[in-house]
Amino acid sequence: MRMHRAIVAILLIHILLSPLFAQEQEVQPYFSLTSDRTYLPGEKIEVAVYSHNVSALRFRVYRVNDPIKFFSQLQEMHSFGGQAPRMPKQAHTWLERFHAWKHRIWAWVRDFIRAQFSSDSRHQIRLWRLGETTPQKKGPQVDEYAQVPVLNQQQLVSSWKWTVPPGERWESQKVTVPVNEKGVYLVEATEGTLRAYTIVVVTEIAVITKAAPGRLLSFVVDRRTGNPIAGAMTRLWIDQKEVASKQTDQQGLMDTAVAQEKPENVAVLTTYNDQFAVNTPGAWNLGSASDRNLRGYTYTDRPVYRPGDTVHFKTIVRSENPSGYTIPQQRDLRLELRDPRTYQPIWQQTVTLSDMGTAHWDYVIPADANLGFYYLSMQSGERYVEGTRFSVQDYKKPEYAVKVIAQTPRVLQGQPIKATIDARYYFGEPVANAKVKWVVHTSTYWPVGRYESDSEYGDEEYAGSEEGPGESDTYGGDQETEQSGTLDNDGKLQISIPTRANDKTKQDLTYRIEARVTDAGNREISGHGFALVTYGSFYLTAQPNSYMYSKGGTAIINVTAQDYDKKPVATAFHAEISRWNWQKRSGEAVSTSQGQTDASGKGQVQFTIPDAGEFRVRVIAVTPEKREVEDTAYLWAPGVSPWWSGHHAGAHSDRCRQEVLRAGRHRARADRHRQGASVCAGHCRRKRTVLRASHKEHRWQHHCRCSHPA
Repeated sequence: MRMHRAIVAILLIHILLSPLFAQEQEVQPYFSLTSDRTYLPGEKIEVAVYSHNVSALRFRVYRVNDPIKFFSQLQEMHSFGGQAPRMPKQAHTWLERFHAWKHRIWAWVRDFIRAQFSSDSRHQIRLWRLGETTPQKKGPQVDEYAQVPVLNQQQLVSSWKWTVPPGERWESQKVTVPVNEKGVYLVEATEGTLRAYTIVVVTEIAVITKAAPGRLLSFVVDRRTGNPIAGAMTRLWIDQKEVASKQTDQQGLMDTAVAQEKPENVAVLTTYNDQFAVNTPGAWNLGSASDRNLRGYTYTDRPVYRPGDTVHFKTIVRSENPSGYTIPQQRDLRLELRDPRTYQPIWQQTVTLSDMGTAHWDYVIPADANLGFYYLSMQSGERYVEGTRFSVQDYKKPEYAVKVIAQTPRVLQGQPIKATIDARYYFGEPVANAKVKWVVHTSTYWPVGRYESDSEYGDEEYAGSEEGPGESDTYGGDQETEQSGTLDNDGKLQISIPTRANDKTKQDLTYRIEARVTDAGNREISGHGFALVTYGSFYLTAQPNSYMYSKGGTAIINVTAQDYDKKPVATAFHAEISRWNWQKRSGEAVSTSQGQTDASGKGQVQFTIPDAGEFRVRVIAVTPEKREVEDTAYLWAPGVSPWWSGHHAGAHSDRCRQEVLRAGRHRARADRHRQGASVCAGHCRRKRTVLRASHKEHRWQHHCRCSHPA
């Protein structure tokens, strides 16, 4: 008993004394405002607030009388004000630390007790303590935010106090801004010392931009009808200087030449009658510098080296222009190699490109170099060029090879995979009676060329090939099983791997079978193979003629049924169109239809688009195994949908458009995947650029991460 009391006393003393020697952690107040879209007059306007260690904020809304002057003076279009300077830390005495610790304990106990009562109960308790039964009218209150003066009393539209609700610091809170009229508004928040700002634009017009090197095309439209607006005064500002100003033509367009090689802080400002709109296109696509887009391919003589070896490099660099590839004007390349463990630079050198845009150099790996993957970065002027990587390992050359060969390239889910593990020395003899362990992983099979009607690839990658879906799918997936065995005298082992049908996902799977063989010298060598496990004996593809339709238009869905050898399948199918909610990932069915693919495996179904919004078309067919295979397509009709309501309608519309167009881009990328990684990457980048330009106005963001002293 005495021992127990002594232990408790020691623990209490430790708890009481430990804060005396601990530095108090200073928690500075922080808050920021963010607006991520423009609004139509009458819409509910909200801004997002991120805050920490702030209990309440005073909001003030100012009308911007001259939007052109206001935006032209902003040094950064998406943020302004800067981060509040951090106060220098001062050492605290042990008495101050003890007082702070007591305050924290008291606050914790207070909050804990308060949490046991509701807000109404706490209010009644306060009245009871004051001897009151009803709330008394409050007298004149002193403005606790008086030390942060109003920016401009004449332009002040609204002011209110907002109590910060409880929540995590990384979660944003929505605050409604009480303005409805057209115009540009500056929203200010302060907690008495610091300030944060954001901008809200309420307008009925929109300006959409499309950028190209040395050229910017601006398109001014009515946000409600989508009709072009002629005669809208449109100004182009670059680096706080007006470089062009003219009215849009009859098609609502203004085509502007951009002479700056490296434009920054680009803004398109448009006024039409009493309307104002702004667009901030990315400056990267506007630059006309000759070497703005550098493409490089660097390679080594082999992928892996030992410490002490010499690595031989060669690179080819080109400048990508609208007319094609050219030799870069800047010939010097700065090379830097970093350690794989410390990531510190261990080697730097400058090489010069030849007249053919090539260069070569060597690097001697130190004998005591760290093992791992090394990455070589390259830079030409201010532009980075794709580098390369190589591995340094303390390895020995393998003496035998391990193969895993499936008896058939694919099986139906539920049928076993029969495969052979074969291990042979490079001089031809089998690795007899060796121990073997095999591990099976599964991953979703994403077929290349499925959406190509004339694809010539089919499943050749599975027929007689160990690599199956290719090197990109070599690793990853979920582990299904791990078993051990012994090779026979011929260095082989027959294995059977069970599969199961997943009626929930109905997805085809890739089975990766890795075999690890250990010979008599206790040397382990691994090899792997693949098998395709399909849910059905054939598959469907549903491709609409277009991913965008107008209200009342007819959507045509082309349906194709093929087996995995690309042979057509004649089958009946069921199709349905439903409204699609991207948040709930579900929707209400609108219409259904039946169809049939002919001897060429082709079929078609049509649906009428009832109104604006996003729609999903789902096509289902039954295989001879009594399994339902399906495919989906997404459609979008612009406009305001009757199924959207509230302030989320605009954001919903933008998200729908992004999801539908993204689905189209995914299929386009799949169709072009075989054209080469570099071409596909460039194509996707251009597609993303055009897409961002097409709806930049709707998702125009103005972030203010500042909380700077007033």
